[in-house]
Amino acid sequence: VSFLQAMVYVVAYIAGLSTLLLLIGFYGQRFISRIRFAANPRGWFQRTIALIFIIVGLLVATGYDKQFQTWVSTHTPFDFDGISQRFLPESRKTDDSKVFNVQPYAAPEFTGLSDWTNSQPLSMDTLRGKVVLVDFWTYSCINCVRNNPQLIKLYDRYKDDGLVVVGVHAPEFAFERNADNVRKAVKDQGITYPVALDNDFSTWNAFQNRSWPASYLIDADGQVRRVHEGEGQYKQEETAIRQLLEQSGKRLDATRVFNDDMAVPVTAKQSPETYLGSRRASNFTNDKPLAAAPVQTFTPAATLPVNGWSLGGTWQVDEQQIVSRSDALLRFNAAAKDIYLVMGSDQPATVKVLVDGKPVSMQAAGSDVKNGMLQVGEYRLYRLVSFPAFRDGAQLEIQVPAGVRMNAFTFGS
Repeated sequence: VSFLQAMVYVVAYIAGLSTLLLLIGFYGQRFISRIRFAANPRGWFQRTIALIFIIVGLLVATGYDKQFQTWVSTHTPFDFDGISQRFLPESRKTDDSKVFNVQPYAAPEFTGLSDWTNSQPLSMDTLRGKVVLVDFWTYSCINCVRNNPQLIKLYDRYKDDGLVVVGVHAPEFAFERNADNVRKAVKDQGITYPVALDNDFSTWNAFQNRSWPASYLIDADGQVRRVHEGEGQYKQEETAIRQLLEQSGKRLDATRVFNDDMAVPVTAKQSPETYLGSRRASNFTNDKPLAAAPVQTFTPAATLPVNGWSLGGTWQVDEQQIVSRSDALLRFNAAAKDIYLVMGSDQPATVKVLVDGKPVSMQAAGSDVKNGMLQVGEYRLYRLVSFPAFRDGAQLEIQVPAGVRMNAFTFGS
């Protein structure tokens, strides 16, 4: 390029840039003159924005932002997970079709964890050089209950090769904050890897986690390499673990835990997880809405749509649970193969379980039900019904003595 051509290019660039800046200044002034109301610190616009920030801050500080999101997701067409996925940084977006499905990023430090079981307190710094699988779970979640045995298999197979599994227990219900309850669940479920309580969701928030269960696979350099939400993907999880162990210098034999991907039991028509407390209740079909109150008497609905439920008798309704205050009943028209209920009682209580108006048969009874009766005590997930095959519209009735506390139904197939 000659000197003359270079000068022409420079002059053209300056002229174009100057023209653009003039246009921005001209139209910018016109735009600002039209929105002067937004610049007035005492005007309605800035006051409204300030009020919105205060409300959002209070929701986040009290934890009600999650309940609000759940309510909107349940009662409107908005898909918060889909929307949030679009705005997440590329390093946090997941594609489970790939073994390593995120751009590597530094794993957050554990924070706010307490009551460690099966281990002394751990940190990301002390775990450097190990391959770490961080699993967020809560003990009454059926998806977590089904997921934990697969994590135990992976831990048992690869712990001597440098794999560490850390279960971060983040409670969904108030009784899951109790360390003794969690320790018992860890023992009952046969979990031998380290588990710690995250009652304030500090580590949950540090990882920007969104669901139970969810796993974060971290390499020996402390980088998150794989994120998976929900059950399944066990073969891919193992493949990723093996590759990271080999990259860290381990020599593994050909023996694997999962030779094929295990199917997650899901049916399109299956009833959704159904919360019974007033804060997140859905599909309640009594003639009056479910609202928090110390004592209420209900008359059960004559008929129930699929997924609908109804109360009869006297109940106390709280935000997270319902509590029977007399001999009462709950009916649910369920579409599922397996029916579970999160509940408990401070005093031992006997609950009667009926299907289609009759005590549940031995062939259809869940593992916690004997002769149509369920002994309720500790607060946990109880297995009510296990049909031989999927049922679309099973009329479940639970007859409940006083003092039984119920939180949520979950389903399987």
